[in-house]
Amino acid sequence: ATLMDSKSAEAIWDQGVESLREGRFDEAAKAGQRLIDAGHWPGYEILASSQFRLGRQDEAIATLGDAVARFPGVARLWVLLGNFRSDRGAYDHAHEAYRCALRCVEGSTDPDDTGLVWINIATLLMRESRFEDALEAVDRIEVSENESTKWRVASVRFDAWNQMGRHGDVLDAGLPLMESVTEDSDRDAVALTMTKIAEALWRGPGDLAESRFTAMSAVRMSDSM
Repeated sequence: ATLMDSKSAEAIWDQGVESLREGRFDEAAKAGQRLIDAGHWPGYEILASSQFRLGRQDEAIATLGDAVARFPGVARLWVLLGNFRSDRGAYDHAHEAYRCALRCVEGSTDPDDTGLVWINIATLLMRESRFEDALEAVDRIEVSENESTKWRVASVRFDAWNQMGRHGDVLDAGLPLMESVTEDSDRDAVALTMTKIAEALWRGPGDLAESRFTAMSAVRMSDSM
């Protein structure tokens, strides 16, 4: 491996993330490969994400297979592998990856470590229409200062409640929650949560005008990123 100091690795990581965000996936892949060559596991995240978004899903999953073989104790790699398997419809294999991720964070005192795994497990369970199990999964997530985690938990919980016909519960919890939005809130996660509240307004009380307003607010918030 080519030696690289942490400052240089962080700079390349930032370049790779920016390239991913801006849709320059080939450039991002090159940044990821540079990190991998220097022995830094985050490079696998960038390379695999680039491959997946370029439509090379099988290659991305293979890249992460190499990653977890080389760095089996890194939960984030297992989570991403689980996510990609889930996106491909390989739900059993996705659960297997998430179980490995849980073993990696076993005993961690950081709620963000375990929260990352359980929120993705809950998302997979929603895809399987296992709504009660999804609610149990998000209930395992400890209260976190991480804004993204808080809103993703709310989004999954509200989605499950909507699917179960519990629209009133969504509104009781969701409308006060919207008042807590700050400049530091994860705008994508907030926007997704707002769409679940809009769905509850539409499917529950039938307030179509309010539902449309909430949905359009979510679109504007997402577009402002």
